[in-house]
Amino acid sequence: MFLGRDVPACGFSLGLERIIVVMTERGMFPANVAGTGVDAMVTIWNDESRGDALALAGELRRAGLRVGVYPESDKLGKQFKYAAGGHVPFVLVVGDEERAKGMVSVKDMRSGDQQTVARAEAADYVRARR
Repeated sequence: MFLGRDVPACGFSLGLERIIVVMTERGMFPANVAGTGVDAMVTIWNDESRGDALALAGELRRAGLRVGVYPESDKLGKQFKYAAGGHVPFVLVVGDEERAKGMVSVKDMRSGDQQTVARAEAADYVRARR
């Protein structure tokens, strides 16, 4: 069409999303990859703490965890609701007080329990409970 002459060709289309839906319905994913895709989500307390939240996510990823970050600073309730809707098992919060003390609040979304742990121990805390 673009060259003004016939050119031999072939092609195909693959509906990846449909394949994933069928595989999920039939339980074809191994247990270690089925589920949410993330072990934890880091909240963004406010615009000034964005860099610290991203740094925490990086620390957790280097420790072998699959981590998401809420895309913007927003009310914590909205961030927790987002995590619950995505079946994220743990939410980590670094507010002003936690940051000053080198701590992290970790909420287990399955049980509702919340603990404050040293930032350096956050990855081990999540890993032990996931």
